[in-house]
Amino acid sequence: MAAKSQEGSKKNIFQFQDLKTVPDEIKDYSPSLQNELTPILIDNGSFQCRAGWMSDERPSLVFRNAVAKSRGKKDGEMEILIGNDISNIELVRWSLKSQFDHDVVTHYDAQEQIFDHIFSRLGINTQGSVEHPVVLTECVCNPNYSRQSMNELLFECYHVPQAAFGIDSLYSLYYNQPMPENNNALVISSGYQVSHILPVVNGKFDPRSCKRINIGGNHCVGYMQRLLQLKYPSHAAQITLSRAQEIVHDHSYIATDYHEELAYWLNEEYSSEKECVMQLPYSQPAGGQNVGVKDEEKERLRREKQGRRLQEINCKKLQEKLLEEEARLKKLLKIRKLESNENKLKAALAKEGFQTIEEFHLAIENLTMVTKKRSEKLKKLQASIQTAKKQENSSVEEKPVDVTEKKQKDTSPEVKEWLEGLRTRRQKILDTRQQRQQRKEELSNRRSAASIERMRMISKLAHDPNIRDDGSLRGGHKRPKDDTFGMNDEDWMVYRHISKDAGDSDSEKEQEELGEIENVLKKHDPNFLADEDKSHVLDLESYYQLTVGIERVRVPEVVFQPSMLGVEQAGLAEIIEFILKKYPPDIQNNLVQNVFVTGGNAQYPNFCSRLERELLAVRPFQSTFKVHRASNFSLDAWFGMRRWARSVQNLTTVSITRQDYEEKGGEYLKEHELSNQYIPTPINL
Repeated sequence: MAAKSQEGSKKNIFQFQDLKTVPDEIKDYSPSLQNELTPILIDNGSFQCRAGWMSDERPSLVFRNAVAKSRGKKDGEMEILIGNDISNIELVRWSLKSQFDHDVVTHYDAQEQIFDHIFSRLGINTQGSVEHPVVLTECVCNPNYSRQSMNELLFECYHVPQAAFGIDSLYSLYYNQPMPENNNALVISSGYQVSHILPVVNGKFDPRSCKRINIGGNHCVGYMQRLLQLKYPSHAAQITLSRAQEIVHDHSYIATDYHEELAYWLNEEYSSEKECVMQLPYSQPAGGQNVGVKDEEKERLRREKQGRRLQEINCKKLQEKLLEEEARLKKLLKIRKLESNENKLKAALAKEGFQTIEEFHLAIENLTMVTKKRSEKLKKLQASIQTAKKQENSSVEEKPVDVTEKKQKDTSPEVKEWLEGLRTRRQKILDTRQQRQQRKEELSNRRSAASIERMRMISKLAHDPNIRDDGSLRGGHKRPKDDTFGMNDEDWMVYRHISKDAGDSDSEKEQEELGEIENVLKKHDPNFLADEDKSHVLDLESYYQLTVGIERVRVPEVVFQPSMLGVEQAGLAEIIEFILKKYPPDIQNNLVQNVFVTGGNAQYPNFCSRLERELLAVRPFQSTFKVHRASNFSLDAWFGMRRWARSVQNLTTVSITRQDYEEKGGEYLKEHELSNQYIPTPINL
């Protein structure tokens, strides 16, 4: 949850957390896990992946189901980052890739990288194979081609002994409500990419009546980002998807009655109470450095500091080059001592790459001259750097003189009185200009109102049946005695002196006098500039704040009204009503007695209350229904997989073995109460 920054009057101001992820550690691969061939449970969600051993109480790995490429720090090559390895997802948003298209796995290169990450972090170190059964989730009504590619990846690439597939929302239902054979339920699952309504009749999922809505948490986050970027265009770059996601998760809620909630938001007191203010990060300008120094002086100091740094870098490079040349010269001089032994001398010259003795002596002379010049240049450069450092240290030790304080001490009572008179004169000029401007605005507003009234009267007369074409009245009617002042342009001649006075407000004489007074005050009054600066201070804290108001309730409403996003699909309530009408009344009644809500996008406050209200509207009068929710929207699917895998006497009976894969094809599925229904692909003859 977002942390509040202050209490009291600013109790609704929240700081963005911008949490950084911690890379997953490599777990211990104990001999017991290896010898007992403990199954691996993988909840492969479109937002998060949760993986662990069946013997664990909680999943060992929980990470974002995404793959990104980033350039390495050492060699510059591209490295693959997966899940929690991505510390700041906004930096690699451009290269972010998921294996999902909506909720169907289609990009198996990314899926292979995800599996590599899972198996390596679980500590599996067997070469060429994963010798453990795998229990994996798949989407509702998963296409045969997608399952075939997944089986091919598991059996051909990782050589797993067997794999079982199930639906995540049904696993979540099984964890919260272990299903007997005659159990009936209507599962509402809203995830990151899509939302599903799954009817469970007599303990078995009915795929022919299930429906999908292409709205999920991803759409809510994008909608929140667009709304805030339109509202605050100056902060569009800082309103990232991660921050929009934080607002959606921590501050959004579902309205029990959306239209009634909108009416409440029109109340100023209600809106001010419900609004939450998100504080964007900003840097406060340093106020204690270089006091009294002008911008030009700061720029000069910056350039000098930058130039000195370049000098130090050049000095270091020059010193390294000089050491190399001196070592080379020392080596050549050592070889020259071998001139008495001709054979050793020739061997040494050949080793160093010299063809003749003359070339060798010429190299010594050139190298001696170069080292001498480079040594002199290095000494001068070092002396220049030392001098610059001494000057900087001496300037730092000197106590800066506060010009304002000095002026205040030196100002006599007579000068103060004179400055006060100038300030009073300046204020009178400003007040006079403001009054004239106000009179000018009032005059302009009155003329505009009179012009509008004149157009209204013209329109009224044009439609009056008592007015003839020549403008005379029929039947002896008399014109109404309205106030017609201002209908004619001549009426405004009486205000010529006002217009003249208003125009004189910007006279050159007055402007020059005001400029002279301000120049004198700037030179002699130490408080003048301080007062002027205070009036133009920008409150950076309030400038970098995002007020999230009606967006809190508008964004999650798209689950019930997809048309708000331009998606031409029915909402959650309409789909539920459509599904229920497919069954006879007795089964309808059984289904609504156990409406189960799960999925990460269903954990908004008041979601179940809103669902109850929608069911009350579509169900018959005085009929009953019950809405239940998952105990843990994020982990219940994995907990349900663990409970189900432990309850099965022989996991092989509900799993696809390697023999099944080779004989019946990759699309084959062994059905169970929490899985999809297997429908073989027709063979085209």
